[in-house]
Amino acid sequence: MYEILINFGTVVNLSDYCLNFLTINMIIKLIFYLFIAGIIIFFLIIALIMLGSAKIFFSAFKGISGRKTPADFEKERMKMEGKVNETKMSLVPWNGHTINDITNDLDYNALKWFPSKLTGYIISPNNENLIAFQRIEANDCRILAESTEFKIFLDYTYPELTVDFNGIYLGKIVNFMQIQDQDGYLIGHLDRNNPTDSYTVTFNSGKEIKIRKSRDNKGFKRNNSMRRNLSGHPAPLTVKTEQYTPYSLINVRSHDLDSEELKWVAAIAIFESVNYSYTFD
Repeated sequence: MYEILINFGTVVNLSDYCLNFLTINMIIKLIFYLFIAGIIIFFLIIALIMLGSAKIFFSAFKGISGRKTPADFEKERMKMEGKVNETKMSLVPWNGHTINDITNDLDYNALKWFPSKLTGYIISPNNENLIAFQRIEANDCRILAESTEFKIFLDYTYPELTVDFNGIYLGKIVNFMQIQDQDGYLIGHLDRNNPTDSYTVTFNSGKEIKIRKSRDNKGFKRNNSMRRNLSGHPAPLTVKTEQYTPYSLINVRSHDLDSEELKWVAAIAIFESVNYSYTFD
C-alpha cells in the first residue's frame, strides 16, 4: 500500500485515489454512451413514425384515388367476410322471415377514415338481428350482407351496381334505372331519382314492387355552424337530429315473385337500407 503526502502533510491513500478517479471516469463514459444510445433510439423512433405515416398515407391515397388492383379488392372482400362472419353469430334464423322484414333500422359501429366502414345489423320489425353487414366506402361503395340463409355482395362504382348472390354473379343495375341479368339482358327497370319518398321496381314479367326510400337516421350529426351560443361558448361539435320511426322498405307477397326476382328485390332493399340509412358526414 502506497501513501502520498499532499496539502501540507495530509496523507492520502494512493489506491483509493486512483479508484475514485477510475470510477468517475467510468461514470462519465457511461453517461456519454447512454447519451449516444438515446440519440440513436430517438432517430429510430422518428424513422419508425415516418415509415408508419408513409404507410398510412399510401393506404389513404389508394383509398382516395381508387387505384386498387383486383388482388386488393379480393383481399378487402375476404376481410369483409371475416368481419361479417364474426357478427353472424348473433343473427336470428331467416326461416319464418321474408323480404318484407328488411327495414331501415340499423344497429351499427361506424368508422370514418380511408376507407370509411359501417358494420352492424339490419333489425327486423320485431327488433331482431336479421341481417349482418359491413359497408366499406371510399370513392366507391361495397356492401356484404348475410342472413342465415343467403349472402349478398354489392359493389357500386358509378354508374353500375353489381350484385353477387350466394357467390354467384346475378347481374347489375346501371344508373339506378336498368336492371341487367348476368348475360347483360335487360330484365327490368327502376327510377330512384324521383322526388317522391318511394320508387317502383318493374320486371319484364310485368310485376311491380314498391320500395320505400330511406334516409340518414343517425341520432347525431356534425354541427357545421361556427357561431357561438348565447353564453359565448363555442357551438357543440355534434347536434341531435330529428328521429323517425324505422319502417319496412317493402310490402309484397313473396310468392308473387319468382326466385330470381326475389333475389333482386332483396338486394335492392338491402342496398337501400345499408347505403342510405347512414351517411359518413
